[in-house]
Amino acid sequence: MERKVLQTEDGSFTVQDNRTGETYHSLHGAVNESRHIYIQYGLHRWQELHPESKELTIVEMGFGTGLNALLTHGEAQRIGIHVHYHTYELYPLDESEYSSLSYPSLDTYYGKSTQGVLQYLHALPWNEPQPIDVSFLLYKHQVDFIEAKLPDAIDVVYFDAFSPNVEPLLWTPEIFTKLYNKQSEKGVLTTYCAKGSVRRALQKAGYIVERLSGPIGKREVLRATKEMG
Repeated sequence: MERKVLQTEDGSFTVQDNRTGETYHSLHGAVNESRHIYIQYGLHRWQELHPESKELTIVEMGFGTGLNALLTHGEAQRIGIHVHYHTYELYPLDESEYSSLSYPSLDTYYGKSTQGVLQYLHALPWNEPQPIDVSFLLYKHQVDFIEAKLPDAIDVVYFDAFSPNVEPLLWTPEIFTKLYNKQSEKGVLTTYCAKGSVRRALQKAGYIVERLSGPIGKREVLRATKEMG
């Protein structure tokens, strides 16, 4: 595939898909975007709803640069939870691409080097569970998400696919219903895409949908929650 590594405004890196022109993260700041949408609005919201829980299952649509997984691993260690992390990616980065990625601001935040962890996450085999440490079990699935078998009792979904303009079949009521039916009560889904069609598709699947303030350079994002049955 034709891709190139780009530096974003917060100093962190992302990847651009030259076929579509889309980047894997916002050029205003990759770390800022991922932390804002997926950690703050996703993982931390789940903690607020389930303060006694110490174990959860996360599904990510689009492993991409591995940044969301890296951030989640760091948070799992920091707050003392155990994460089963399922990520789905049909076209993984190759070594020449992911070896160029670095996120030095995370080294300061977590008090240790994170680049080695990121490289390790990328280098691990696909399609089999990989225990990273006591806080994080990684499942990298190289499969089309439309055909993927999902785990049961999903607590948090990071829906980080390419935009509906590029991947329209991934943003349908059918896909969101597939996720909704596998989510636990008060499960949370977050996504950068705030288009009206996406909001309506989530609502049709059964979610309660909120518009939330976006990261730098983006006015709004969406968070969807599965109501208690």
